[in-house]
Amino acid sequence: MMWVACLIFFSLVVLLAGALWCCFLRPSSEKTSVQLERKDIKPSNEPFLNVTFLQKAKEPRLSLQPGQHVTVQYKGFLLNGQEENVTSFDAGEITFPLGMRKVILGWDEGLMKKNVAVGDHIKLELSATPYGYGTKGAGNVIPPNADLSFDMTILSAKDAAAISKQ
Repeated sequence: MMWVACLIFFSLVVLLAGALWCCFLRPSSEKTSVQLERKDIKPSNEPFLNVTFLQKAKEPRLSLQPGQHVTVQYKGFLLNGQEENVTSFDAGEITFPLGMRKVILGWDEGLMKKNVAVGDHIKLELSATPYGYGTKGAGNVIPPNADLSFDMTILSAKDAAAISKQ
């Protein structure tokens, strides 16, 4: 009976030693890719989609409509919960059909449902899921579960019919 107790004790010691080795004592070169991911990018607890108007267009405001080809100038940032430590990941100008899922859901939803108009300068903040790139991220640029912020100016919006006549 004593040898069974010794065997159980010895097994527990071996398991504990293995756990310590895997978690704390293993050389950093042997750590898995999960352990090497950025720690400052944290997934959102709750989905969010926020539009802040930095400057509204003058009246009459031409609100964006689904199906219009919208041109925006933008700069994208990774949100990490620290305002002074925000990382820019992309900038440029893009034209896309609004509401047709040709861009991330946060752009479609944010621009359509928040009464954004041509000429507006906005800050669009969105959670990774469901509005951004989710658990997969986007290549080497946007890590998995990254909440995003975009500084955007709405340059134009044209109806699809007007574009096809050109």
